[in-house]
Amino acid sequence: MSKENTEKCRKCQAVILLQKLVKNNHICPNCGCYLQFPDMNRLKSLADNGSFDEWKATIEYMNPFEDDKYRSQLRETQKNTI
Repeated sequence: MSKENTEKCRKCQAVILLQKLVKNNHICPNCGCYLQFPDMNRLKSLADNGSFDEWKATIEYMNPFEDDKYRSQLRETQKNTI
C-alpha cells in the first residue's frame, strides 16, 4: 500500500484505503471517526449536479475594529487549519 492511496485515522490509527474511505463518506470503518472530507467533495455529495456555482472563493478576512488580539487569533487558527 502506498501512502498516497491511504489515510490514517487520527483516532484509532488504522490505515484505510482511500477508495474505502470515499465509499464510507470519509468515516473510519474501524472506529466511526469522521475524517477530513475535502470541501468540494462535500459539496458534490450534497448538491445536485450543476446546481452549485462557486463564487468569491478567495474571500479575505475583515478586521473592522483593528483588534490586534483578533488578528493574532486568526493567524493562529489559519496556521492550525488545513
